[in-house]
Amino acid sequence: MVLKTIPTNIRFPMYKGVEYINEAIKAAERSDTNAAEAKQNSINAENIANQANDKSDYTQTQLDAVTGASTIDPAVEQMKVGSDGSTVYASPDERVRTEHNQVSSQLEDIAINVKSFGAKGDGISDDTIAIQSAIDSLQEGQELFFPKGNYLVSKNTTLPMYPNNDQPCLVVLQKNNVNIVGYGAKLKVNIHAQGVLEIRQSTDVNINGLIVEGCGVFPPLDGNTGRGEKGGSDGGYNTESYWGTKRNNSYDTALGTFKGGIIGNVGIGILVYDGSKRITLKNIETLGFNYCGISIGTFDEDKEYSQDVSIERCYSHDNYSGNFNFHNSKRGSLIASKSENSGHPDSDPVNDSQVNPGYGVVLRQSANYAIDTTIRDSVFINDRRKPIDSHAGEGVFVLNNRIYGGGWGGAIVLFASYSSAKVDNVIVTGNQIENINVHSGFGAGINVEGLPNEKTASCIISDNIIFKSRFNTYHIFASNLKNAKITGNIIKDDLFVGRERCYPITTNNVKYFDISSNFVDISDLLNFISIAPACVNVTNGEFGTITNNTLINYIRCITIEGAEPYINIINNQLLMKNPNLSPTTQHINSTSNKGIVSNNTYSGNIAIANEIKNKLKIKMRVTFNGTVNPMIEVLEGQEYLDGNVDMNTREMIIRFKNNNLSRVPSTNVIFQEALGLPYTDGSTSGRCYQYYAIPNSGITTIGFRPSGSTYTDVKNITSGTIFIDIRY
Repeated sequence: MVLKTIPTNIRFPMYKGVEYINEAIKAAERSDTNAAEAKQNSINAENIANQANDKSDYTQTQLDAVTGASTIDPAVEQMKVGSDGSTVYASPDERVRTEHNQVSSQLEDIAINVKSFGAKGDGISDDTIAIQSAIDSLQEGQELFFPKGNYLVSKNTTLPMYPNNDQPCLVVLQKNNVNIVGYGAKLKVNIHAQGVLEIRQSTDVNINGLIVEGCGVFPPLDGNTGRGEKGGSDGGYNTESYWGTKRNNSYDTALGTFKGGIIGNVGIGILVYDGSKRITLKNIETLGFNYCGISIGTFDEDKEYSQDVSIERCYSHDNYSGNFNFHNSKRGSLIASKSENSGHPDSDPVNDSQVNPGYGVVLRQSANYAIDTTIRDSVFINDRRKPIDSHAGEGVFVLNNRIYGGGWGGAIVLFASYSSAKVDNVIVTGNQIENINVHSGFGAGINVEGLPNEKTASCIISDNIIFKSRFNTYHIFASNLKNAKITGNIIKDDLFVGRERCYPITTNNVKYFDISSNFVDISDLLNFISIAPACVNVTNGEFGTITNNTLINYIRCITIEGAEPYINIINNQLLMKNPNLSPTTQHINSTSNKGIVSNNTYSGNIAIANEIKNKLKIKMRVTFNGTVNPMIEVLEGQEYLDGNVDMNTREMIIRFKNNNLSRVPSTNVIFQEALGLPYTDGSTSGRCYQYYAIPNSGITTIGFRPSGSTYTDVKNITSGTIFIDIRY
């Protein structure tokens, strides 16, 4: 409101002067109201402060114009009483001045402007020291405000508590109950492997609206292997032993420099760690960092867990290793956020034989792994390696997310990747996975695995949808668990690829399981009848139920493998669409199940074979020695073998005397060593499995490959033992 100008050089009645003064007082009171509103909406704090100052200046002009007016009039006496109704000032002038100063002080308490400390925000000047000074000035309950602009920052070597020269650009250190707001404000660092903002040993910190941008260019990929800055002895830069642990260009890797930084060091957009609690990051965009956009916790084992850190409505994209990370954290959450285009921009998850890294959100393996982490209501688009990945985590809740494209190594992959890790209490529900088209990766749609030699963990996989996607292994896979509940999932429009088989729903080495109310239709595999998998596959289960499922396939619906399990198969709708199959084709292939099979509905070309006794049973042990002739011992079933077992460059060929096997024998390969087979290059990520088999051919093969789709010669396996169990 614009006040009336007080006439000068003329006489006017006292009541007119009182009216002018009252209007000035009301303006000051409105300033007080504006201050309260500013506290609720920090974005407008600066504007409100300017308005209050303008009104104060105008009010002062008016008060100066009535100097000399009588202070005896009763109305004027009333104007000396403050807004609180009790304080009496010497004059109306003193009241207005005092209360205005109180309003201004309140506005200062609410929002501290970084430009008041010398920050320019012009994208040219280095604003590091000015912004850090503003952060350091924050007191409990205050707010730091970034006006719109581009704030260039750099490594701040003056920061305390960084003895290893791993300083970020900025740090919020030991602050309590402070806010940082910056809609339209960007913090930008131009140096490779340099992090921007860290929050340490702080509580109740809220950051809202910032854009945090890294260098945005990454060292090139190795054209032969597809490996880049996160590489190893097999390609790219050999940073495997320290990747993720050396931050902010603090460690000379002897691998050279790139864009002003040291190759092999990592930069993080926003890092929350070192015992911080109740931190909220909202409406933040991060991009262009070689490690990740936002990380909760680090690999540092000596740091206290960070707790109750929430990432909400954030957008992280085009970071090299990953977009979001959870390390040593408790009750961390990623909510209603978006991850996009993680990984090297030159990698191709559809056709490359190796894509690493490129994670949407990952729970990293470390001694202090994440506990009770929630990932919900978020979108993952074209995250090249894995949209959602956990190498270790206790209490992992993946709820109502959408995943599109990418996924060379799988879509939702939660597994214990080393002996001291743990994956337990996992819930994966309400997620949708679509248009993942992988030729050579080894991942699954949803994969939950405990430690290989333990069965203590539990998981629920429910109400997920997987369609128009293809994987080289599984759609849903649960392994090495005590309890697994797989229910209400939909798998449709599978895109089969290659000679390997993609199993829709599979459990392996799960003691107690419930597979119920799922819908699976993989009946479009017309050209792969001989090796098409069943809709539900159970290997080495002990006690379980398969109930109320609708399973549609071209060759079989349920396969049970393993030594005399107790599995009840009840009330399922089983449909096979191939009209040309022989009568030996089965809806249910169960070699030794001792459970109940009843009330199932069969349609299509019906041939039911339950409780089929073993026509052959072979057990073998293979001990590798780095030569073309590993030691092969037949522990059982020598009478079923036709001659010796042959080895070629990438597989072991087993021939049977009975060549008239109308279906593929079930073949289970078990590693004696928990980490697999050791190879000459030092890796232990080897896998082997039934690589190829055709009914009526009388052979099955076991393939060997350390990673991706690159098969290895058996002589490259230096040691280790596998057990092979073949049944028909």
